[in-house]
Amino acid sequence: MSDGNKTSGMGLIETITVVLVILKLFGLIKWGWILVLSLWLIHWAAILLTMAIVSVYDAIKLR
Repeated sequence: MSDGNKTSGMGLIETITVVLVILKLFGLIKWGWILVLSLWLIHWAAILLTMAIVSVYDAIKLR
């Protein structure tokens, strides 16, 4: 039996980040590493910010 809720593979952000890293390693783009990894960093910052907002909201709601 297969579980229909399983996902595998990379999403759009991961794919673009891998492509940019490969381009950087082969010297095809001259961007800095922060710029190459910025999409991934922004993605995780948004997730952490969302988690923080939800946590604060729940803490205020429980008072």
